[in-house]
Amino acid sequence: MQESALPVRPRSLARHGRARGELTFIDNAVDVTTGRIQLKATFPNTYNSLWPGQFVQATLTSAR
Repeated sequence: MQESALPVRPRSLARHGRARGELTFIDNAVDVTTGRIQLKATFPNTYNSLWPGQFVQATLTSAR
């Protein structure tokens, strides 16, 4: 994240248009019931299809 922004895309592209956001927060606390961590992304919301604080299944692309 220090070198460049990591792109995030909602999994349901039909519902959210071609929305593309950037990863803005990583919570390093692991949920012991699921083994997952929480990530947050910011989207420009060009198509007015996202609500503030909305939970969306997304794909994070990490570059090496």
